[in-house]
Amino acid sequence: MRTDVGELEDRRVPCRMRGCRRTWTWRVGEQIRAHKAGQTEAPSRMCDACHAIYQSLEDREEPCSTKGCEGKWIWKRGAQLEASLKGTFEKPPKRVCPACEEKLRTTADVEKPCRIRGCKSTWTLTAVMQLKGVKEGMCPGCRGRFDKAVDLTQPCRVSGCTGTWVWNRWSQVEQAAKQGVEPGQEAKPPERLCDGCNERTKTFADQTLPCRVRGCERTWTWTKQMQVRAWAEAGGGANAEPLVAPDRMCDECNRTFGGLDDREVPCKIKGCRRTWKYSRQAQLERVTSGDAERAPARMCGECQDLLSKLEPIEQPCMNEGCGRPWLATPEQQLAAIREAQERGREPQLPQRQCGWCEEFLRTHEPIDLPCAVCGTAVHWPSHAQLRVELGTWRKPTHCSSCLAASVGT
Repeated sequence: MRTDVGELEDRRVPCRMRGCRRTWTWRVGEQIRAHKAGQTEAPSRMCDACHAIYQSLEDREEPCSTKGCEGKWIWKRGAQLEASLKGTFEKPPKRVCPACEEKLRTTADVEKPCRIRGCKSTWTLTAVMQLKGVKEGMCPGCRGRFDKAVDLTQPCRVSGCTGTWVWNRWSQVEQAAKQGVEPGQEAKPPERLCDGCNERTKTFADQTLPCRVRGCERTWTWTKQMQVRAWAEAGGGANAEPLVAPDRMCDECNRTFGGLDDREVPCKIKGCRRTWKYSRQAQLERVTSGDAERAPARMCGECQDLLSKLEPIEQPCMNEGCGRPWLATPEQQLAAIREAQERGREPQLPQRQCGWCEEFLRTHEPIDLPCAVCGTAVHWPSHAQLRVELGTWRKPTHCSSCLAASVGT
């Protein structure tokens, strides 16, 4: 630093206003007086242009930036000059009035729950936010996820539909909180309808339809969403085929059906050790008809196959003297075959009466005949009448007492 007065000369010193690149002149005489006062550094001053502008300005009041506050704050001339140098003079800064400054000084920060549904974290409601009327906010985690997220295009949930819907950032943050997703991990998108399918739902209405299970009188609901899915699977569009409601169970039958299992049931043919499958559907129909205690009597698959190969055959009547036949059905023959297989012998059909004999017994009631000697009633049953008709017995004429007496004499 020069201290010899003879070496001093006028100096160009930068303007003290931020943003100004002009200078002002520190004269030699001023430098000498400054040195005598022990000041070796140039004072902080404005350039002539800034000083002229500064002199033309006045402190002015500006409205408080707090919403709803009618207070004012003072915009000093120096601050106005700086704004002028920055080119922002026409846009005064946003500041609060002294009353609001006092509120800021006396207001404490508050921890508030995050506004994102499902999030259990908190965020800090600062004094400045309270002054601005802020009521809700996100925790730092949700705010960070929201700032990094971008709206995503997702496929329509309706199978067969090629439309999409927009999963916005807000919904992504809510879904992440709901699923408890850790920071850095992505949430699983929800299933939603595209705009086209959503509009299509407005043209449909829920329909109440009968349960498909025989004997069930309950109903199920074919919802609008189900109809939209069917419409999309059919190709969608205005030219899509008219929808046909599917056959479905009611909720009660569906729950019952879910608790059933296919069962193996013994074949109804005596002597057969095989089984047939009693399906869940068949069991459910028995439940709805009120007869769920026992399975129906049916043949196994092998017996059904064998039965289809058998033909009815004639067999002689079991009653002596009757030459008429009776017809052995394929099922009777099958039972004889299975019983013979179980016992290890040749099949034997049962002994039976022909149809004529059965009809005779049905139409001839037992009667009482008078004894030819004493008049006592002699009981003549139906089968005895049949034997007489066939010629193997004689019609009774005496009671047992008279018959015994005649034999004794």
